[in-house]
Amino acid sequence: GYQSWRCTCRNLIVVHDLRDVIDIQRAAISYDEAGAKIQTWPVDGATITPATTPYASLTAKVQLIEESTVDERGIRGFKGTHSVIVSKQVDVSNEDRIKWTSGGETWYLNIHGVSNPERIEELPTLDCSLVP
Repeated sequence: GYQSWRCTCRNLIVVHDLRDVIDIQRAAISYDEAGAKIQTWPVDGATITPATTPYASLTAKVQLIEESTVDERGIRGFKGTHSVIVSKQVDVSNEDRIKWTSGGETWYLNIHGVSNPERIEELPTLDCSLVP
């Protein structure tokens, strides 16, 4: 009946090198006369829009997975696929987006899915894309 356990505790934020800071934004959705969806996003410092930022200043790691050339809405550019490792569990949908500032530039990533949403030994990962 004698058992011995050896446990190792790691700070997953340090292990995954989470040095980026992101905001997860949620749009206010309305519809025009034709029934087309209109998304209104939060504006820095503005309180007149019902859009929200449910996760502000969230510690994360934004990693580029793949970049390919695409033509979208008459614009030719690189479409980037990213994995965003976040420091805690988040409740997001494909209607949300990530605001990420790096090197003085602000980028907006579309969220397509979540990996490892409730794993205890791994941090959640958001599958995202950056459209030109």
